[in-house]
Formats: sequence, C-alpha cells, structure tokens
Amino acid sequence: VERRLLYEVKSGGQIVGEVFNVESRSKEKLVLRPELTPTLGRLLVRMDQTLPKPIRWYSIPRCYRDESHQRGRVKEFWQLNVDLIGIDNAAADAEVIEVLIDVILEIGLESNEFAILVNDRELLKQVFEKLGVKNIELGFTILDKKDKLLQQALMDRFIKEGLSNKQALEYSLYFRDTKRYASELQSLREKHKVIDETLENYEQERKEAIIRELETLEISRETAEKLFEFSEIKGKVETAFPLLEQKVHEMKIQEQALNRLREVLEELELRGKKEYIVLDASLARGLAYYTGIIFEAFDTQSLIPRAIAGGGRYDNLVSALGGPKLPATGFGMGETVIWEILKDKKRVKKLLVGQPNVMIAPLKDPKKQTSRIAHELASKLRKNKVSVIVPHKQSLKKVLEHASKRKIIYTIIIGTKDLAENKVTVRNMETGEQKAILLPEVINEIIRLVRKNEGE
Repeated sequence: VERRLLYEVKSGGQIVGEVFNVESRSKEKLVLRPELTPTLGRLLVRMDQTLPKPIRWYSIPRCYRDESHQRGRVKEFWQLNVDLIGIDNAAADAEVIEVLIDVILEIGLESNEFAILVNDRELLKQVFEKLGVKNIELGFTILDKKDKLLQQALMDRFIKEGLSNKQALEYSLYFRDTKRYASELQSLREKHKVIDETLENYEQERKEAIIRELETLEISRETAEKLFEFSEIKGKVETAFPLLEQKVHEMKIQEQALNRLREVLEELELRGKKEYIVLDASLARGLAYYTGIIFEAFDTQSLIPRAIAGGGRYDNLVSALGGPKLPATGFGMGETVIWEILKDKKRVKKLLVGQPNVMIAPLKDPKKQTSRIAHELASKLRKNKVSVIVPHKQSLKKVLEHASKRKIIYTIIIGTKDLAENKVTVRNMETGEQKAILLPEVINEIIRLVRKNEGE
C-alpha cells in the first residue's frame, strides 16, 4: 500500500481515478500501489546520502489498477521498473531506452515487430503555452488518446449501422493504422457500406474527431487545428525530426527541449538503436511528474492498442517530496500486454517457472520397490534442476489424467515387470508416444528431453 496523497500530488488525476482505495484503522487514505516510481522517490528522500551515484535501480513489484478487465489490461499485474538516478544528460535517457529495447528483444519480439515512440514533454508543454492553452494537463491527456478518440467514434458509428460489437471493435482497430491494415480494409469495403464510406472520408473524420476534443480546452477552432497539425508529426527520425525542427522555428519556441531531444536521438544512433525509434510529436504520457524525454514501446503487428512499456525523465520528483534535487529517468513494463502479443505469435514457452517438468508414476508393488526407485529418480532429477512430482497412491489412469491437466510433458512409469529388466517407461504426454529406457540411462535421457523442450 501507499499513501493516496502521494499519487494525487505527484502522478496526476488520471492514475488516481484508476486506483484501489484503502482506509487504515486510523482513517488514513491509502491505495494499493498502481505503480512504483513515487514510492521510489519517497525512498530516495530517506536514502539519498547513503547511495553512490549514479544509481542503476530495478524492481519487479506487483501493482494494481481498478480498471475494466479487457485484453492487455487487468487489475493485478507484475511490472518491471528500470531507473537511472543521479544523471541529467541525454546519455542517461538513451541508456534507459536501450535497456528497454534489449529487454523486449530478449523476451522474444523481433526487431521489426516493435517500435519505441519518443517525444519531449517540455517541448510539447511549450507548444501549448505558445498557443495560449491554459489547461495543459488536459491537453496532454487529449493528445495521448488521439487514436482512441477516432476508434471510439467509429465503433459507435459501426454499431449504429448494424455491425456487431465484435466487428465494430475489430474494424475500428484497423482504422487506427490504415497503412498496416490496408488489405483488410479494402476487402471489407465490398461487404460493408459503412466501411466503404469511412474509407472515403477517413482523413477528414479522423481530424474532426480529434479537433472536437481539442476544442474542449476552450480554444478557438484555428488554435485546435494548429495543435492537431503539430501533433501529426510522426515517423522515422530522419524524416520526422526535420519537420519538427521546422515547426519549432516557425512557432518561435525556445530550442532547449528540441536540442535535448536531438541529443537523445544521436545517442541512440551511437548505440545502434536508431532503427527502433519513431518520433511522435503527440506523445505526452499521462503521469504528471515527467519533465523531459518521454517514450513508449508498441508492437507493430497486433491489434492490441496498448503500450508494452512507457517511461521518461522525472527530474523534480525527489525534490518535490522533500529530498534533494536528484535527476532521474526510467520506465515501467507490465507483463500483460507483452504476454498477449507472445501468445498471438505462439512464442510463449511451454515450461514456465514453477511448472513441473516430470511426473513419476510408481505402479502397485507389495514390496514398495517401485516407490523407492521413484523417489530415488525424483531426488536425482531435482538436483539437476528438473521439477518433479511423485503422486500418492493413485492408479496409473488417474496419474496420467493428473499429468495431462497439469500440462506435464513427460511421465516416467515404473512397474515391476520393467524393473525385472532394469528398465522404466517414459511417456510423452503431448504425443502419447512412450518407450522403455534402461534405468541407469533414464536420468540423462529425461534431462536431455526437458532441456530440449525448454529450448523450443
């Protein structure tokens, strides 16, 4: 748990609306922690003087959000946090982004299957100020959900025109990336008149949906259009950055934030990570404590419209909590979205942490020789890091059923007839194939099979 006030003051209204509220016996308002960065900031207030700088910090806490359950979004999840504290330069931001890229690659995505969207929150703030927007936090929120605004507008329209909820959701997701799903949308034109009409007027409908929301900032139509135009700058660094630079010059905005963004992009190029980067002038991130570079990771091939991870620079959090001025940058990565993506791509490993690899089934034996051998084999396999279950007095049928339910792949069957020939039977529960193996060889054979399966 954490104090609710910490998130009200430091994380912004968006996250406060998604927390589980708890009240202590002394009536103190608490929450189940929705994320860990403010907690880290509070910790650094106390421990700053005892920790050598820079601090390279990671944690994997369990976090909680009171959100509607849907694909890629759950109420309880594990989250990897990586933070670099005590350095205020572009190299630090680039290092953290580099770690994120390497983590995603290590988990199992290929280099062409995801991208890191990058922007500078201070630069975006200056654009709002230049255009006279007073409620900047709401402006950040609107730009952050640009694609969602269009998606929701199209979903409502598709349902009104007679499409099912499932069709409306899927087709509206296609419209979030019309280039990637061009062939799917073209094939749908002939089936659904509303899809054909939407494609005909897509650009205008998209623009109107976003501008209508921007006008809730109590700005003129002209100002909303200027904001929309700026937010549309998006693409690979070599094409998008010159457009961003030109726009900053036209608006006569101070170039400090632009220069910092340029330095981070140059650092990423030096590290060989430029290919993963997409510049996105609309990226804002919802948390209020960000002060500079911000970034989010998205996969580029699935229909999950949620970030794999997100983060940025937060230089004022520790000092705002009563500690010293301590610059920091970092990211958080929940397991939920990447898990869904890996399942779609069928890249989830069959054997998970804590999942038993082997079931050993000693058959009935008045002398209990089969049980003795079973426990000897289990002990030797466990010493070789193979997880084993030896069931208690069950028939072979029930043992095999239990192994199937637990998704255990290999079952070693030990019967008196096999033991008379110094053998046991190894059964592959997925294929149904089984073979007799000499007892002195079974340990090495099981280890080989398990390691092979883990490698797959």
